[in-house]
Amino acid sequence: MTELLYHYTTAAGFLGIVSSRSLWATSSNYLNDPSEMTYAVELVLRRAKLSADQEADLEAAANLKEVIASLERDYSTPSSYARVRESNAYMTSFSKSDQHLMLWRNYSLKFGMCLGFDRALLTDWIEEGRVARPDALCTEESPEDPEVLVGLEKNIGLEAAVIDVTYGDRGKMPDLERVLAGLSGTGALAEGGKAPVVYSPFAFASVKHPSFSDEHEVRMIVRETGDFAPKPKLRVSPSHGLVPYQEISFPREALRTVTTCPGVSHEQQAAAIRAALDDGGRGAWSHVSITETGIPFTW
Repeated sequence: MTELLYHYTTAAGFLGIVSSRSLWATSSNYLNDPSEMTYAVELVLRRAKLSADQEADLEAAANLKEVIASLERDYSTPSSYARVRESNAYMTSFSKSDQHLMLWRNYSLKFGMCLGFDRALLTDWIEEGRVARPDALCTEESPEDPEVLVGLEKNIGLEAAVIDVTYGDRGKMPDLERVLAGLSGTGALAEGGKAPVVYSPFAFASVKHPSFSDEHEVRMIVRETGDFAPKPKLRVSPSHGLVPYQEISFPREALRTVTTCPGVSHEQQAAAIRAALDDGGRGAWSHVSITETGIPFTW
């Protein structure tokens, strides 16, 4: 059974997503949650400090202390820039419902839309190992569809995972414990002892403060890998100024539904959405259904 994830966006955002067949993943340093990434790191640090105090093996204890020092430096604030490139996270947010009034009001605004994506297809052009280098697109096994080639090329050097967010110190702690165990066993610091070689952002970015639990968020978490990762683009935000983001291409088949905004004419909005999806009769978006929210709300 297809699992849909819903992305709330404005009318302008909808047009940009459809025209480019891409989503913007925003740098974690520029999100609205001031504890982004650092909350999960604090959970790891608590366990690491406790383990370091109790560790009888001197080498293991020294490794843990190195990890503690580097985590405190690299993730001391949400806007830390000390961490290596592969340890940074870019995120796009989704919900499991298109009937969340708070999300309509906060993110779609009047005349906005909610886009339903097939979870399994969302990262089809960006999965780990799919295309790691530009020359991988020039093999006998490379796809013939030019649209697929363009999408894969845009995503070269990026890795992504779609993860259900958990809230508080429960649920994800086993994952964070595994992160800690892996780090404490390496003692691998970059030259000069300034930072770990890589911290995977996937575990850190998938745990949030319990105050945000009513969002029931699912995230597509993206990180840059290797020399071929695209340079982040910039957009202007009224709350953060210039904001870095990565643009993630997805196949047309990933978009399954468009839900119209509550409190406006569904018929009028549906007609406009159909016009936006019209590609001259080729039917590339013909699989997309347009639905009404049913939420009784007046702006």
